[in-house]
Amino acid sequence: MRRRIIVLVLTLASVLVTALPALASISDMS
Repeated sequence: MRRRIIVLVLTLASVLVTALPALASISDMS
């Protein structure tokens, strides 16, 4: 059970790391 939570946290962290630069570039364009 705990391992699944760790996997979810790692996936969320990777998604945030990849999405933050994209959001920053989009906000800079507008």
